[in-house]
Amino acid sequence: MAQVSSTISIDLAKKRELLPFVTAILSLYLKRILTENSSSLSPDDAEDASTMVFHTFNTLLYGAALLGAYLADSYLGKFRTIFYMSLVYLLGQSVLAVGAVPSGEERWDIAGLPQQ
Repeated sequence: MAQVSSTISIDLAKKRELLPFVTAILSLYLKRILTENSSSLSPDDAEDASTMVFHTFNTLLYGAALLGAYLADSYLGKFRTIFYMSLVYLLGQSVLAVGAVPSGEERWDIAGLPQQ
């Protein structure tokens, strides 16, 4: 029973954290960053590049479920796969949290983006 509740809680946490990020925030952020930081990209090219990155991210996101299913069925078993992939997930969340800590030199606005 504890394994089932652990599996469900991990799945709900992933959906809560990733779905808003995947839908609008990623493509809008990429479009803004690509437009502001690249003098060679027009706004249309920045939109095309952000769309490509967005769809690549979605493909990898949903393809990871197929990889996990293959590992679980062929090699590791269901609960070992969940455990090891949860460690990878925890590592990614840790890197994301550490990367979000601002340095003391930059000024940040309310949205969490550096002020120009």
